[in-house]
Amino acid sequence: MLFIATTYFLLPVVGFAFVLALMGLAQCPAAYRWTRISWLAILILIQLSRIPWGKFV
Repeated sequence: MLFIATTYFLLPVVGFAFVLALMGLAQCPAAYRWTRISWLAILILIQLSRIPWGKFV
């Protein structure tokens, strides 16, 4: 998760970051609830990084 958060928000390779996060979520056991929630948060943040924030500011 740290790799995705530090690398893919700076570089525009959103599709690959999304695939990595999906694979991380798929491999995470159901017993690790907070880890699964973290993976879902990363997926949401990846999608939010695609929004052109400059138009809102």
